[in-house]
Amino acid sequence: MPRAVVLRHDLPDGSHHFDWLLEPTPGDAGDERVLIAWRLPVAPPAPSGRFEAVRLEPHRRLYLTYEGPIAGGRGTVARVASGTGEILADTPGRFEAVVRLGDLRLVLVGTPVEPPSWILEIHRRD
Repeated sequence: MPRAVVLRHDLPDGSHHFDWLLEPTPGDAGDERVLIAWRLPVAPPAPSGRFEAVRLEPHRRLYLTYEGPIAGGRGTVARVASGTGEILADTPGRFEAVVRLGDLRLVLVGTPVEPPSWILEIHRRD
């Protein structure tokens, strides 16, 4: 099953956001940039809602397990949650995935606003 992780990204200026990373297909950790990456202001267990998200460039698989400083003085990352994810749609006009983080099951539905910005709806499923 493909993996998913949520990282808290602390920036050098003292601000932070959360990077939600989803693996499109299972694979080995490494330098291959394949992870679907979203920058969000919230982390699980976030309430259901709509959030502005930024679709980031694909990330390397190593971020599924990595915690620590990011090269180039770009801050640090720490894992907030990890689990599995299934991507149901990933097109220029729609993104949909089911993510399981421990006992928490979420459905993510994204629609583009203006690249790279999207509206990402998060729905909790019990």
